[in-house]
Amino acid sequence: MGFLVNSFIEFPAPIVVDDTGLIAYYKFDESSGTLLNKSISGETLGTNANGAENGNPTYDVSGVIDTAISLDGTGDYFVLGTSQSQWNVLHNGLSDWTVCFWMKLNAVDPSAYQSMLSDGATSGTDIQVGIALDDTGARDHKLQVLITNGSGQRYLNTSDDFIPKNTSTWYFYTITYTASGDVFNVYRDTANNENNTSTFTNSTSNSSDPMSLGSVGDHSASDMNAIFDEMSIWSRLLSSDEIGELYNSGSGLAIY
Repeated sequence: MGFLVNSFIEFPAPIVVDDTGLIAYYKFDESSGTLLNKSISGETLGTNANGAENGNPTYDVSGVIDTAISLDGTGDYFVLGTSQSQWNVLHNGLSDWTVCFWMKLNAVDPSAYQSMLSDGATSGTDIQVGIALDDTGARDHKLQVLITNGSGQRYLNTSDDFIPKNTSTWYFYTITYTASGDVFNVYRDTANNENNTSTFTNSTSNSSDPMSLGSVGDHSASDMNAIFDEMSIWSRLLSSDEIGELYNSGSGLAIY
């Protein structure tokens, strides 16, 4: 009877949160070049959501889990695929969705509108979804979430200092959208829930630009000056328990 020596079966990493609806997952563990979508769910956008590097992002920065990627606010961003339709789930009003990420600022008081995630311009004349740090005018470190339909926009501006003026601490941000009732909810570290509800006609047409991480889709506003880790984008609502699992008392928890 023969034996196999030094052979083993490699099993996939366990899933800590049900990955149903996980369309994109960025661990930010790359050392250079393309940002990889690590989602292996049945709904994943796959390599179509990989990120093309622009500028000079800094890789191998110490992250919440393993390494992270730092963007310096001056031309560093990633374009997440070239399709202008694959991200429409985030603005067409037909589906619930969730976006989660860890972020640590590189600088405070930017007196600018810095985009974290966007697939359009900053005005209501585009079709897009956008998540940004808004520090313009009388606004002071608000987190803004907006959806535009080509002729108008609606948004949630959080209270001042929702994004703390702190360059030494990681914070976990979760944004959810409930299609029934058009409700935004925003959380920092699973608490500090702020929400907004409004009547709005969403557009099912394609977004105006490909999705960009760290910049507005048309690159007309300020780029984000921050470090990112463990970003997940879902075509469903995460429960409070699931958000809590990913936050993991501040230690973070990888999905895979």
